[in-house]
Amino acid sequence: MLLRIIDGAEGPGLVSLDTLRQISAAVEQDLADRLHALEIGAISQSKLDAETQARVAALQALSKALTDEVSARTTSVSGEVTARANADTAEATARANADTAEATARAQAISALAARVKALEDKPALKFMRFSELTNANGIATITFKQPFASLLDIEVLDTWSGEQLVAGGILTSSVTGCTVQAMISRGTLLLTAGPFTKAGANVSVTVRAIGT
Repeated sequence: MLLRIIDGAEGPGLVSLDTLRQISAAVEQDLADRLHALEIGAISQSKLDAETQARVAALQALSKALTDEVSARTTSVSGEVTARANADTAEATARANADTAEATARAQAISALAARVKALEDKPALKFMRFSELTNANGIATITFKQPFASLLDIEVLDTWSGEQLVAGGILTSSVTGCTVQAMISRGTLLLTAGPFTKAGANVSVTVRAIGT
């Protein structure tokens, strides 16, 4: 009789380990009964026939098959456990590395953002301010900034009106504390021999716009 050992259910030509154990136990019990009968004289030595010898051989074969199966399954389970442990370790290591890389990238992004915010906070705000002053007899206005700039970026004379005459001008000198302006005013009467503007007289209001920090 050929037996093939498998896990679980039985089928044609298939014997589970539990069935194999049951067969082995039955054969052992049968042999024990026969030996006992031989010892008490219930049967003679000649009764220990070929069938009994075949059963002994079958028991030995079953015992060896059971031992080999247990050994094979132990080796298989051990290898599977080791493989799973290695896979779990590799997965855990990969996840830890990914988490570390993500945390590092986020920390760098936050640090860069914080640096940009600080740079914006530290950057001086631009100031746009207007100042006005009257000209002297030569049409020059000396303007002192009531709030000095740390840095003067730009300054220009704004066109204004004095009655029906346009007041303009140009910057002569400038600094973070003030400037001087040559004021010009449009002529009331145009002459063919003169331009449309002339130097402003005294007490003409001049306005400048200054941009700085």
